[in-house]
Amino acid sequence: MARKWKALAAVFIVVFLGFFILNGILRAFTFKNLLTSSKWNGNSPFVAVFFGKVPSLVVFNKEREKVVVLEIPADVSLGDAPNQSLTLGEVYKGEDEVKTVKALERQIGINILSFATFKDGAGASGSDLARETFGNLGSLKGGIRAGLIGESAFFKRTNITRIELLRLWWQVNGIGKKTPDTIDGSRFTSEVAVSGGKIRVLDRESLHRELDKYLEVKDIADKKINLEVVNSSGVAGLGQIVGEMAAAWGFNVTRITSGEATIAKCQITGFDKGQDAANYLANVFGCDIVGKSNGAQDNKITIILGSNVAGKYF
Repeated sequence: MARKWKALAAVFIVVFLGFFILNGILRAFTFKNLLTSSKWNGNSPFVAVFFGKVPSLVVFNKEREKVVVLEIPADVSLGDAPNQSLTLGEVYKGEDEVKTVKALERQIGINILSFATFKDGAGASGSDLARETFGNLGSLKGGIRAGLIGESAFFKRTNITRIELLRLWWQVNGIGKKTPDTIDGSRFTSEVAVSGGKIRVLDRESLHRELDKYLEVKDIADKKINLEVVNSSGVAGLGQIVGEMAAAWGFNVTRITSGEATIAKCQITGFDKGQDAANYLANVFGCDIVGKSNGAQDNKITIILGSNVAGKYF
């Protein structure tokens, strides 16, 4: 009997040490050393589009311990002028995930880093796909599959990397299995008249009131940083899109203006109190941090959008 208990104790110690080592490894993958290999550093909510019957927005927020799925009606317009009647179902025809994600980012005003399609997901809802994915990630077996096999163990096509999948698994296990909350996107749509008929559009303002509480980055929101957005990209409307994204993360967007001239690359003027937030913006939008401005307050950041940012969303 004593030998049996010793064997069980040894197994427990090995498992405990394994988790301890894995925790140390994952914590070692900081924002800086994963900048080139990972889009999601684990410090902000995980935002992705899951492609099933129709594309659905999926948000995992560790701080709120929530998985939220926004199911968007297929007949919602994602087109830009002059093709405003182009719907979500028409934009996504089963092959071009990147084009669809860009269209959703423009129409909703949310930065979406990831997408995934599923081997048997063509007829499934976003809620079903999220329930299955996060259910699998909420187990030791899911972590082993993520580490040994990688993203192909869960998805058919995706831009989610192995390290991002491991980060997600670690965070999901930290809060326990959660049943996804479903938001019916049809609640945030309305019909508008256009040349040739009517189209269904998203009400971005009301949608953001519902989603922003799940998209908030706690480290940014807690610092109460003021952000000024200057659109020097040469693309009208980009400043508004970036402003909505930043407000969802927790920035206090004080002003959105147009620059006098177009610049090639985004620039950020960051300050001591907001240096981490400046780094966050620089990573998302591909900006250079060019330093401080004389006489500026230390809780303010200015982001000057260049044509490189327009290329991310248009």
